[in-house]
Amino acid sequence: MLEEPGLYAIVDPTACGERDPERVAEAILRGGCALLQLRMKHGPDAPRLALARRLAARCRAHGVPFVLNDRADLAALTPAWLHLGQDDLPIAEARRLVDAPIGRSTHDEAQARAAVAEG
Repeated sequence: MLEEPGLYAIVDPTACGERDPERVAEAILRGGCALLQLRMKHGPDAPRLALARRLAARCRAHGVPFVLNDRADLAALTPAWLHLGQDDLPIAEARRLVDAPIGRSTHDEAQARAAVAEG
């Protein structure tokens, strides 16, 4: 878990445009962040897993937790923390695959309470 607040950076290859997502991530890590998340909504699994593993290694080198968006199966293989959206797996199901912190997107108090109740 995070011990104190800091920058929660999200790297999305689509948003990187022509820039290499690994170089973007490295610049963020060197600049200082508390946590780095890969948000890659589309594309085949093999390149997504390969990028996740490379970013996870960079995060480990900087002592920063790495979070993977949406995919419990790929987070388990990386390994990574996991971030789930409202329409993703229930947290209890994701925990069967991922032995790491899991976060949930929430947009209001009711969703936040539901996420806490899920674990």
